[in-house]
Amino acid sequence: MALTKKVSPYSTGLQSTLVKIEEVPLAGLAGATGAAGTVYAMRLVNGAGSVYYFSLFNSGTMTPQYADIVIPLAATSTMVVSIDIGAPFDVAISMQGSTASTGTGDPGAHIDANLFIS
Repeated sequence: MALTKKVSPYSTGLQSTLVKIEEVPLAGLAGATGAAGTVYAMRLVNGAGSVYYFSLFNSGTMTPQYADIVIPLAATSTMVVSIDIGAPFDVAISMQGSTASTGTGDPGAHIDANLFIS
């Protein structure tokens, strides 16, 4: 399956934007949400049999060694990350998937992400 990105038009008291990314790539998604915002929660899925990594950048570009947030994803797991005060991204919300914490190694089709943003 190819990379897909969907932005929900629905809002609730918890978020004004819901972004669903299937197959987060090593090349990353610059400005994946289309705007700056604050991330309050994420649902991350690793379908691989080894630890992979999901990185967020407060930038329109991705330089692996400068990731703002790096989250290790256990093998074949689903993780829900809740950030009660939110993680603000005042430039853009960009993301990348990788097989190493250094932001290298293509994760293939193994990382999916849902971001709840306001």
